Amino acid sequence: MHGLMKTLPLLAALACHAFTASAQAGTGDDVLFELQVTGHSGHGARRSLLATQFYAEKALPGREVSVFLVANRDQEFRSVYAGLARQFGDLQLGIGFGNAWYDSRRHMTVNPWLFYRRDDVDAFASAERYSREDKAPWFYKGYVRGRVADSIFAGAYGEKDFGVGPLIGWGSGSFKIWSAVPVVDRPKNGSRLAVGLQVEF
Repeated sequence: MHGLMKTLPLLAALACHAFTASAQAGTGDDVLFELQVTGHSGHGARRSLLATQFYAEKALPGREVSVFLVANRDQEFRSVYAGLARQFGDLQLGIGFGNAWYDSRRHMTVNPWLFYRRDDVDAFASAERYSREDKAPWFYKGYVRGRVADSIFAGAYGEKDFGVGPLIGWGSGSFKIWSAVPVVDRPKNGSRLAVGLQVEF
Protein backbone atom coordinates (compact mmCIF):
# COMPACT_ATOMS: atom_id res chain seq x y z
CA MET A 1 0.00 0.00 0.00
CA HIS A 2 2.78 2.45 0.88
CA GLY A 3 4.38 1.80 -2.51
CA LEU A 4 1.15 2.71 -4.26
CA MET A 5 0.88 5.93 -2.24
CA LYS A 6 4.19 6.99 -3.76
CA THR A 7 2.81 6.49 -7.27
CA LEU A 8 -0.46 8.38 -6.74
CA PRO A 9 1.02 11.87 -7.33
CA LEU A 10 2.35 10.69 -10.68
CA LEU A 11 -1.00 9.07 -11.45
CA ALA A 12 -2.77 12.34 -10.67
CA ALA A 13 -0.36 14.32 -12.84
CA LEU A 14 -0.91 11.95 -15.74
CA ALA A 15 -4.66 12.23 -15.24
CA CYS A 16 -4.54 16.01 -15.48
CA HIS A 17 -2.34 15.87 -18.56
CA ALA A 18 -4.54 13.28 -20.28
CA PHE A 19 -7.74 15.14 -19.41
CA THR A 20 -6.33 18.37 -20.86
CA ALA A 21 -5.16 16.59 -24.00
CA SER A 22 -8.59 15.03 -24.49
CA ALA A 23 -10.25 18.42 -24.30
CA GLN A 24 -7.84 19.98 -26.82
CA ALA A 25 -7.57 17.16 -29.36
CA GLY A 26 -9.41 17.25 -32.67
CA THR A 27 -8.57 13.99 -34.33
CA GLY A 28 -11.78 13.23 -36.26
CA ASP A 29 -14.46 10.58 -35.84
CA ASP A 30 -12.54 7.78 -37.57
CA VAL A 31 -9.44 7.91 -35.34
CA LEU A 32 -9.33 6.86 -31.68
CA PHE A 33 -6.52 7.41 -29.18
CA GLU A 34 -6.71 5.98 -25.67
CA LEU A 35 -4.40 6.27 -22.68
CA GLN A 36 -4.65 3.93 -19.70
CA VAL A 37 -2.56 4.14 -16.53
CA THR A 38 -2.90 1.52 -13.78
CA GLY A 39 -1.13 1.47 -10.42
CA HIS A 40 -0.84 -1.77 -8.44
CA SER A 41 0.02 -1.68 -4.74
CA GLY A 42 2.93 -3.77 -3.53
CA HIS A 43 2.44 -6.69 -1.14
CA GLY A 44 4.90 -9.18 0.31
CA ALA A 45 7.71 -9.80 -2.15
CA ARG A 46 5.85 -7.99 -4.91
CA ARG A 47 6.70 -4.31 -5.41
CA SER A 48 4.32 -1.62 -6.61
CA LEU A 49 3.87 -1.30 -10.37
CA LEU A 50 2.76 1.59 -12.54
CA ALA A 51 1.64 0.34 -15.96
CA THR A 52 0.93 2.57 -18.95
CA GLN A 53 -0.89 1.56 -22.13
CA PHE A 54 -1.35 3.65 -25.28
CA TYR A 55 -3.86 2.52 -27.91
CA ALA A 56 -4.45 4.02 -31.37
CA GLU A 57 -7.13 2.86 -33.82
CA LYS A 58 -7.93 4.00 -37.37
CA ALA A 59 -11.09 2.92 -39.19
CA LEU A 60 -10.65 1.82 -42.80
CA PRO A 61 -12.84 3.75 -45.28
CA GLY A 62 -16.21 2.17 -46.04
CA ARG A 63 -15.60 -0.88 -43.85
CA GLU A 64 -16.35 -2.20 -40.37
CA VAL A 65 -12.62 -2.98 -40.08
CA SER A 66 -9.95 -0.90 -38.36
CA VAL A 67 -6.20 -1.11 -37.82
CA PHE A 68 -4.72 -0.58 -34.35
CA LEU A 69 -1.44 -0.17 -32.48
CA VAL A 70 -0.89 -0.90 -28.77
CA ALA A 71 2.15 -0.09 -26.60
CA ASN A 72 2.51 -1.20 -22.96
CA ARG A 73 5.17 -0.41 -20.38
CA ASP A 74 5.85 -0.83 -16.67
CA GLN A 75 9.00 -1.22 -14.55
CA GLU A 76 9.44 -4.88 -15.55
CA PHE A 77 7.77 -5.22 -18.95
CA ARG A 78 7.20 -3.56 -22.32
CA SER A 79 5.41 -4.62 -25.49
CA VAL A 80 4.34 -3.27 -28.87
CA TYR A 81 1.96 -4.92 -31.31
CA ALA A 82 -0.39 -4.06 -34.18
CA GLY A 83 -3.37 -5.76 -35.78
CA LEU A 84 -6.89 -5.63 -37.17
CA ALA A 85 -10.28 -5.28 -35.47
CA ARG A 86 -13.76 -5.99 -36.84
CA GLN A 87 -17.04 -4.47 -35.63
CA PHE A 88 -20.13 -6.70 -35.27
CA GLY A 89 -22.87 -4.38 -34.05
CA ASP A 90 -22.04 -3.53 -30.41
CA LEU A 91 -19.20 -6.09 -30.31
CA GLN A 92 -15.66 -5.52 -31.59
CA LEU A 93 -13.17 -8.37 -32.04
CA GLY A 94 -9.47 -7.80 -32.62
CA ILE A 95 -6.19 -9.65 -32.92
CA GLY A 96 -2.69 -8.20 -32.76
CA PHE A 97 0.85 -9.49 -33.28
CA GLY A 98 4.11 -8.04 -32.01
CA ASN A 99 6.86 -8.37 -29.44
CA ALA A 100 7.20 -8.22 -25.66
CA TRP A 101 10.36 -7.75 -23.59
CA TYR A 102 10.77 -8.98 -20.00
CA ASP A 103 13.25 -11.04 -17.98
CA SER A 104 15.94 -9.89 -20.45
CA ARG A 105 14.26 -11.77 -23.28
CA ARG A 106 12.23 -10.85 -26.34
CA HIS A 107 9.03 -12.78 -26.99
CA MET A 108 6.85 -12.85 -30.07
CA THR A 109 3.26 -12.22 -28.96
CA VAL A 110 -0.28 -12.79 -30.19
CA ASN A 111 -3.09 -10.78 -28.61
CA PRO A 112 -6.78 -11.63 -29.23
CA TRP A 113 -9.29 -9.31 -27.57
CA LEU A 114 -12.94 -8.26 -27.53
CA PHE A 115 -14.76 -5.08 -26.58
CA TYR A 116 -18.50 -4.60 -26.06
CA ARG A 117 -20.36 -1.35 -25.49
CA ARG A 118 -24.10 -0.73 -25.37
CA ASP A 119 -25.94 2.07 -23.58
CA ASP A 120 -24.46 2.27 -20.05
CA VAL A 121 -22.56 -1.04 -20.10
CA ASP A 122 -19.13 -1.87 -21.50
CA ALA A 123 -16.91 -4.94 -21.25
CA PHE A 124 -13.39 -5.79 -22.34
CA ALA A 125 -11.34 -9.00 -22.35
CA SER A 126 -7.79 -9.46 -23.60
CA ALA A 127 -5.25 -12.28 -23.66
CA GLU A 128 -1.58 -12.32 -24.63
CA ARG A 129 0.60 -15.32 -25.41
CA TYR A 130 4.40 -15.11 -25.16
CA SER A 131 6.35 -17.40 -27.47
CA ARG A 132 9.38 -18.12 -25.27
CA GLU A 133 7.56 -18.50 -21.96
CA ASP A 134 7.10 -22.16 -20.98
CA LYS A 135 5.66 -22.05 -17.46
CA ALA A 136 3.02 -19.33 -17.86
CA PRO A 137 2.75 -18.30 -21.52
CA TRP A 138 -0.64 -16.55 -21.18
CA PHE A 139 -1.55 -13.21 -19.64
CA TYR A 140 -5.12 -11.99 -19.35
CA LYS A 141 -7.08 -8.99 -18.12
CA GLY A 142 -10.62 -7.72 -18.47
CA TYR A 143 -13.51 -5.85 -16.95
CA VAL A 144 -17.30 -5.42 -17.00
CA ARG A 145 -18.71 -2.02 -16.05
CA GLY A 146 -22.18 -0.50 -15.80
CA ARG A 147 -23.36 2.97 -14.84
CA VAL A 148 -25.19 3.05 -11.49
CA ALA A 149 -25.57 6.85 -11.17
CA ASP A 150 -24.97 9.93 -13.30
CA SER A 151 -21.16 9.74 -13.10
CA ILE A 152 -20.62 6.53 -11.08
CA PHE A 153 -20.03 3.09 -12.54
CA ALA A 154 -19.41 -0.30 -10.93
CA GLY A 155 -18.57 -3.81 -12.03
CA ALA A 156 -15.72 -6.31 -11.87
CA TYR A 157 -12.05 -6.28 -12.88
CA GLY A 158 -9.67 -9.19 -13.37
CA GLU A 159 -6.02 -9.61 -14.25
CA LYS A 160 -3.45 -12.39 -14.02
CA ASP A 161 -1.23 -11.99 -10.92
CA PHE A 162 -3.95 -9.77 -9.42
CA GLY A 163 -7.14 -11.82 -9.27
CA VAL A 164 -10.77 -10.86 -9.82
CA GLY A 165 -12.84 -8.50 -7.73
CA PRO A 166 -15.27 -5.59 -7.53
CA LEU A 167 -14.59 -2.33 -9.34
CA ILE A 168 -16.00 1.13 -8.75
CA GLY A 169 -15.24 4.34 -10.59
CA TRP A 170 -16.18 7.82 -11.69
CA GLY A 171 -16.43 9.07 -15.26
CA SER A 172 -17.09 12.27 -17.15
CA GLY A 173 -17.24 12.18 -20.94
CA SER A 174 -14.25 10.24 -22.22
CA PHE A 175 -12.42 10.36 -18.87
CA LYS A 176 -12.71 7.61 -16.23
CA ILE A 177 -10.91 6.85 -12.98
CA TRP A 178 -11.51 3.63 -11.02
CA SER A 179 -10.26 1.25 -8.34
CA ALA A 180 -10.56 -2.50 -7.83
CA VAL A 181 -9.81 -4.97 -5.04
CA PRO A 182 -9.12 -8.68 -5.77
CA VAL A 183 -11.23 -11.19 -3.83
CA VAL A 184 -11.10 -14.30 -6.04
CA ASP A 185 -8.02 -16.10 -7.38
CA ARG A 186 -5.75 -13.62 -5.60
CA PRO A 187 -2.05 -14.65 -5.53
CA LYS A 188 -0.49 -14.93 -2.07
CA ASN A 189 2.01 -12.16 -2.81
CA GLY A 190 -0.17 -10.33 -5.30
CA SER A 191 -1.36 -6.74 -5.27
CA ARG A 192 -4.20 -5.83 -2.89
CA LEU A 193 -5.40 -2.74 -4.77
CA ALA A 194 -5.44 -1.40 -8.32
CA VAL A 195 -6.15 2.23 -9.21
CA GLY A 196 -6.47 3.34 -12.81
CA LEU A 197 -7.43 6.05 -15.23
CA GLN A 198 -8.63 5.81 -18.80
CA VAL A 199 -9.11 8.61 -21.32
CA GLU A 200 -10.07 8.62 -24.99
CA PHE A 201 -9.21 11.52 -27.26
